[in-house]
Amino acid sequence: DASHGANKVLDFLCTEFKDSHLTVEIVFFGDKNEKNQDMISHAKEKLESSNFKVEEQIVSDKVETFIAENNNDVIAMGAFGHSVLHDLFVGSFTSKMIQMSRKLILLVR
Repeated sequence: DASHGANKVLDFLCTEFKDSHLTVEIVFFGDKNEKNQDMISHAKEKLESSNFKVEEQIVSDKVETFIAENNNDVIAMGAFGHSVLHDLFVGSFTSKMIQMSRKLILLVR
């Protein structure tokens, strides 16, 4: 989503796992449109320049549905990107992911 957290995840992967030739799947949850495709293309280019094999997709499913139906080894995501006040009233997506997922989650802050 081109957020600060998402960019930190990209930077972390490209630094710590450069030249590992791992496969990374970029999944964007939202509408299929030019803006979202541009964000994915930017992330894909950055990962490919660090020698990752990259798969990409935009999905309209809920995150929970996608995780349950796909066999990903690790989920990498930015952690706690909002203020404490926001999390208090709206809730934290990071906390929801930790509670919901039975997969390994790599949190980058």
